[in-house]
Amino acid sequence: MGARFPLTESIDPLLRPFLETGDASESERMLGQLIVEHVQPLAHDIARSRIRTFTSSDVTEEDICSEVTVQVLGRMRDLRGGPEQLPITNLRGYVATIVHNVCNHCLRRMLPERCRLKNQLRYVLNHHRGFATWQDPNGDWLCGLAAWKAASTASPRLSMAEIEAVGQKAYGGADVRRMQLAALLDVLFLLAGQPFETEQLVGLVAEVRGVQDLRPLEASNEDSEGVWKSIPDPRSNTAVFVERRMYLAKVWEEICELRPMQRAALLFNLRERTGQDMLPMLVMVGVAPLREIAASLDLSLEALQEMWDDLPLEDNAIAERLGVTRQQVINLRKSARERLARRMAGF
Repeated sequence: MGARFPLTESIDPLLRPFLETGDASESERMLGQLIVEHVQPLAHDIARSRIRTFTSSDVTEEDICSEVTVQVLGRMRDLRGGPEQLPITNLRGYVATIVHNVCNHCLRRMLPERCRLKNQLRYVLNHHRGFATWQDPNGDWLCGLAAWKAASTASPRLSMAEIEAVGQKAYGGADVRRMQLAALLDVLFLLAGQPFETEQLVGLVAEVRGVQDLRPLEASNEDSEGVWKSIPDPRSNTAVFVERRMYLAKVWEEICELRPMQRAALLFNLRERTGQDMLPMLVMVGVAPLREIAASLDLSLEALQEMWDDLPLEDNAIAERLGVTRQQVINLRKSARERLARRMAGF
């Protein structure tokens, strides 16, 4: 029973027995033990905490943990498949990342309008001069004026009447419901005089703008045809997961063959037909490591990690990054999708 292949020093010690054994039945027994003793308890703990932020009963703790288990099983078996796979250096950290990503996907599916608004707010907060986001000593994300970065956690309570009054005074009678986001944030920060917790600010801006998620997200015409129809449901069994992973691997291979501008226009706004962000899915199923995605976009790994939470970008933001017009971004992405649809038609 020697090692099937050399293991790097950085591999998580919990995984070594499973990866080193040459007995197939023993490896499956060890894998089941890893799942039951380490993966599922952690997944349940994190999912139980995150589920409190959900406002729908459509997704349960069991749903999340089942999806996490499927993804971890696939990744573990890939690791035994060959030494070229990137090692898991911290199993707990890896599982925690998958749980958070699965939860985020569920939120995007249930609350697409709120998630879209949150992405827009993040972009304004991180790119508008004078605004900032930061973490407090407890690790909670705060936002507000850059000058407030030394402030401790705060939760100002504002009424619509107060917001409307300050907005009209500061902007000559303007309707706060129709303000640009930067102007609305000016009003809220002026009135509060202290930072907001990020989720609190998202909820407040959603209330001011009347953003609600009353029905499932409908697919746009652009996303309803071609290659995206063929991607299976993420909530599937192991066999379907393997089939889905093979398909996504082929999609990624074809994406890498696109011209650089087409590839960037597509990847910066890569959505599944339901509106779900696709890049985290490619990472989670082991199809495209972050370094590979960064290289395909001509970015450093650090630069991609810094903007990861802002993805997918809106067309105006992509146009600014690429130095082209918004319409050119749309045309580039359309051409990329048409090529992908042709290349994937027979797969």
